[in-house]
Amino acid sequence: MAARPGNAGRFLGTRAAAEYTGIAFNTLKQWRHEGKGPKFYKPRGRALYDVRDLDEFIRSGIRISSVRASREERNVALSAR
Repeated sequence: MAARPGNAGRFLGTRAAAEYTGIAFNTLKQWRHEGKGPKFYKPRGRALYDVRDLDEFIRSGIRISSVRASREERNVALSAR
């Protein structure tokens, strides 16, 4: 389930959030219990995830390879001279 621009504030239940992010349903439940993972809201006892929060959580995990990072650092250092 991909979010469309008009759905930026749409809330998803845990199953839909799992499908949207590719994170297992049980993992999302466990993370909620442990106090980690994406932000969630729990009105009337049902966990809901805002698509914007899910996107932010996914972006926060973006990493680049150490080889690429060292090359980029070296290029920055060389251009600063």
